[in-house]
Amino acid sequence: MNYLAVFERNRFSHRANAGESAELFNTSWTPETKNAPLDTRFGFTHGQRIYSNDKENLGYFLGINYRNSHRRQSGLERTLNSEGSSGQDFRSETFEYTTQKSSLFSLNYNRFEKLKLEFNTIYLQNTSNFIREAA
Repeated sequence: MNYLAVFERNRFSHRANAGESAELFNTSWTPETKNAPLDTRFGFTHGQRIYSNDKENLGYFLGINYRNSHRRQSGLERTLNSEGSSGQDFRSETFEYTTQKSSLFSLNYNRFEKLKLEFNTIYLQNTSNFIREAA
């Protein structure tokens, strides 16, 4: 059965029986071991004077950056009671994937050194996903 065609045709009212549901989604709770891809980082910057003479200048600057990273951290976590003495110890392992995106755009205009107009805009986005296992 072509399940994609079923969902496209009647996306909001299709009811799958137990057999169809098992085939549509991976329902396994068995963990898989995979190697993390390499961390990535790249950036691009460019600035230029568009127009210039004795009386006025017009220029811009553009910068775009991206970075991702993978981190694995193992350690011991200890619980403390209200008196400050140690309670239970847990061995923990944390796997984290983070991304950072940013961009900057700047436009400036000068006239006779008496008028100066600037426009700046910036975009920042950070994300983080992590899994923590404790035993």
